[in-house]
Order: sequence, then C-alpha cells, then structure tokens
Amino acid sequence: MAPYPVSVGMCDRVVEPAELGEVIREAELVAKAGHGLIPLSAQRLVDIRLRVLLTQLGTTPALHRFLGAMLGPLTTAGSESHLQELLWTYLSTDGNKSITAQRHQISRPALYRRLHRIETLLGVDLSSAEDQVSLYVALLADRLTAGASVSAE
Repeated sequence: MAPYPVSVGMCDRVVEPAELGEVIREAELVAKAGHGLIPLSAQRLVDIRLRVLLTQLGTTPALHRFLGAMLGPLTTAGSESHLQELLWTYLSTDGNKSITAQRHQISRPALYRRLHRIETLLGVDLSSAEDQVSLYVALLADRLTAGASVSAE
C-alpha cells in the first residue's frame, strides 16, 4: 500500500486526438476532487458528482462569499465552532438525530439545543430542504477547500 492516499481520475474514451488535452484536464480534476474519498481507487466524474463542481470553483471569490454567508457565523462563534462538525454529521446522515447524538456523544435534548443554536446563528430552518442542501454544499465546499478562510461578508 502507498504511504499516502492515491487518487486516480478517469475520463471517457478519447475519440479524437484533439480532445486529449481536455480529457486529461477532466481526469486531473476528477482525481483532485475525489482525493481521499476511497484510498487507491479510480473514479470518474459521474462517481463524485458535486465534488467536481465545487473543486472547479476552488477558492473563487464567489465561493468565498457563499461560504461566508452560509457558515461565517459558525466559524466566528469561537467556543461554538464544534457546531460545524455537528451540522456536518446531522446533514450527512440525512438529518438522523439518533445517529448524530450518538456520534457526538450527547443526549437528544442536548442535540436539539445545539441544532436550535445553529438555526439561530445561521438564520436557517433545518426542516427546510433548501436550507439543508445549501448548508450541505457549503460544508462540503469548505472541506474540499481545506477550510480556506471563511468570513461573514
């Protein structure tokens, strides 16, 4: 096994030699976006979907503004910065409160209080599908950009 995670990006079969450069760029993007998902795996664009788009956005000003608007209050909340990890668990388990409470080793009432605190800090409604998707995309983008500085702009 390699001493570090390996990611291999694949692309569709090249039909024309003129397409080679574009196909190689796509494979590189897929490898970058899929890095660390499944060690020593080969992935295609269709396998990692949203991650490719967010990786393409990279550290653009638009993505920074989005991250700041969506997550800024959590990152500037100081002692409440643990709420971002709790929110990630909650959203990535499809809102399963039992699993979230168990993974964070807290009681259900404590989880409800923390979820309410997140809603208050971010001005969102965690029962809203659009808010859930927006927050999930922001958290995923934040992870893919290695937590590049996020501020509430």
